[in-house]
Amino acid sequence: MKAWSAAIVLAMASPAMAQTKEDPLKDSLYGHRVEIMLRSGFGVLGQIVTDTEGSIVKEQDLAKARTILLDMSLEYPELGGRKAIESGGKFIPNIVGFERNQIKSVRRLPDMSPEDVKAREAQREEAYARILAEEASRRKMEAEIESARKKEIEDRLKKKREEEGKTEAGKMQVLAERVQKAAAIYEKYGASAPDTLKAIEGKNLRKQPLSDEDKQLLKDFPEWAWYKANYVDEKPKEPPKEEPKKEEEKKEEKKDEKAPN
Repeated sequence: MKAWSAAIVLAMASPAMAQTKEDPLKDSLYGHRVEIMLRSGFGVLGQIVTDTEGSIVKEQDLAKARTILLDMSLEYPELGGRKAIESGGKFIPNIVGFERNQIKSVRRLPDMSPEDVKAREAQREEAYARILAEEASRRKMEAEIESARKKEIEDRLKKKREEEGKTEAGKMQVLAERVQKAAAIYEKYGASAPDTLKAIEGKNLRKQPLSDEDKQLLKDFPEWAWYKANYVDEKPKEPPKEEPKKEEEKKEEKKDEKAPN
């Protein structure tokens, strides 16, 4: 058969092939509650309706509809209908349309009574509350683990400082670190920290809740006061430094090293 004659045969056969292709909506009617699977792989639940107002006219032929409208208000109440100001407060259902050629398969679902809908919503609310409780428990556990980790680090550093503080050089290092930290705290709050502290005390007397900033100042104020007393009100005190040895002392040390045992 020549190429052009084969093309004619295929062209004549294609309408017949299209007619014999099974329609996924052949058993569906307006008003049916269905699950539609799209060719994209996405699935959606809803009731087949006639128009965007959610009407159902069962006499109309669904086979002639190019666009299938689904009212999803019942299936997805969180996305459900809304009151439209422009429509005078009329209820507008949550309706989505799908082109017929997008639909891969359709499955009929059992109809739901108002009691069924209420029971399902109660189950959804219970499941949502359970999820929230589990999430809160997980966050609490994470916070406790993080708090324990920070405490372990702080205890380890504290122990290290205590060991270092037993030597003269260690004491100097500890003092230098405290001065540096206290200076940053003093600079953060400035000279008005006592006034802020009085305001916080007033909140406590009035039983007002304290902000995170207030709580941090209560924690930092002892170091602020220490730095002010030692490095602001009086002449700044620098950490003690090791004085260089005199020439005579160096010579004496060399003699001691050369002396026989």
